[in-house]
Amino acid sequence: HVVGDFYLQPARWIEDRGVKQWRSMWLYIHGIVHALAAWCALGTLSEWRTVAFIGAVHVLVDMGKSYADPRG
Repeated sequence: HVVGDFYLQPARWIEDRGVKQWRSMWLYIHGIVHALAAWCALGTLSEWRTVAFIGAVHVLVDMGKSYADPRG
């Protein structure tokens, strides 16, 4: 998770998500990055539902963050 969020996600992806919110292509690519990382960690494709769930939940959480007030 740390690698996916802090090393494999450029700042421009976050900025684009902040502007375009759910319409940002990078939001979904970021979810795919997390799904692929989960797949690598699990080491098997037989857990594809888990991998898809992790990717989808990550997209939903980051989408929610894009609508949050940055001032807290």
